[in-house]
Amino acid sequence: MPQISKLMLAALVAGSGAGGAMVAHPPASGTNPFEGVELIHVVDGDTIKVNLNDPAGTLPPVFSRELLVRTPGIDTPEIHGKCPKEKALAQQAKAELERRLSQARKIDLQNPSRDKYFRLDAVVLADGQNVSDHLIQQGLAVPYDGGTKTKNWCR
Repeated sequence: MPQISKLMLAALVAGSGAGGAMVAHPPASGTNPFEGVELIHVVDGDTIKVNLNDPAGTLPPVFSRELLVRTPGIDTPEIHGKCPKEKALAQQAKAELERRLSQARKIDLQNPSRDKYFRLDAVVLADGQNVSDHLIQQGLAVPYDGGTKTKNWCR
């Protein structure tokens, strides 16, 4: 999947000018909207909802507010899983991610891109530490490359 650069993001969020021409409104100088994001909600063990860092309000809300972000490279148990054990593990993964992110002084998103379902994927860092790696170390996630899932959380 291609990465989204700041320039590409500016083009994506560009407004429509006279005659339908695209007019770019990039983030304020020196501001990376993917650094210091605001956590709104943890959806599950591998999905969060955030507001991008856009203090000047240059990004349209549809591209900067209440964005669902999936952490690539991991699989966590499903909240609506196949068995009680998977559902319980899913709640543990969600709670651990909530704990880790709520304690962080800074949350950053790195390497934003779109996945095969056009969801926003980004590496989520809490105080510079990859939260996916943390969940794997805690046994609440497994590495996942987007192919066939191999982990049976019910065993």
